[in-house]
Amino acid sequence: MAFAEGSQVILETVECCSLSLGERVRVRGKRPSLYLVILSCLFFTVLLSGCESKSAAKRQRNAAYLQGQNAGMVQALQSQGASVTVVGDVKNRVLTWTRDLTVATAFLQADYQGVNDPRGFRVLRGHQQFRIEADELLDGKDFDLEPGDILEIQQ
Repeated sequence: MAFAEGSQVILETVECCSLSLGERVRVRGKRPSLYLVILSCLFFTVLLSGCESKSAAKRQRNAAYLQGQNAGMVQALQSQGASVTVVGDVKNRVLTWTRDLTVATAFLQADYQGVNDPRGFRVLRGHQQFRIEADELLDGKDFDLEPGDILEIQQ
């Protein structure tokens, strides 16, 4: 085995030169398993501490990325103006979102062009969907819309 000490290198000799399966090696009368245990402990300590800092750095990178994505989304919505898309026989397919925009007001703003009255409405919001019957709107029940919603008019 070789150890570096300052600028000197100290070489230790092994007592036996040829080994057969199962024989132990002795270095200056000490068992090499002690050296292996110490070196293994040091190696795994360094390795594990490096993994922690790498995972912490990865978490920080991901958090910064998501924060940037969210900031970009907010800026895009503010610069372009948030909107609601209306699908169906309408004159205005894209409506500017406001806090008070509901299914009923969006229906009126979209300027429905269909021959028959609509049977109902479906709101698509991300992976969710909501169904509103036309009778519910006539009874005074309404549904608030959010930026990015898609309002589908069902005939």
